[in-house]
Amino acid sequence: MIPWLLLITNLPGRNQTLRMRLWRALRGAGSASLRDGVYLLPASNSANQVFESQALDIRSAGGSAYILPIEAVAAGQQKAFQALFDRTDD
Repeated sequence: MIPWLLLITNLPGRNQTLRMRLWRALRGAGSASLRDGVYLLPASNSANQVFESQALDIRSAGGSAYILPIEAVAAGQQKAFQALFDRTDD
């Protein structure tokens, strides 16, 4: 199974500039959004660098950010994670 990285964020207040910068950076890196403030990438050095960079920006603005390694607990969950990266409709 593919190992994954999660970025869990809590942004301060209504800082729209930070939100938009975060959204653009994570979308540009190809991350998937599991829900508001929770982002997923296949684990790699580059994914970790992207998440670390965004976490630093978030913390500097007074928010919180956590990067966690995870693994799917079942084949169905693994397929669901992989499906989040299917960009054929885009």
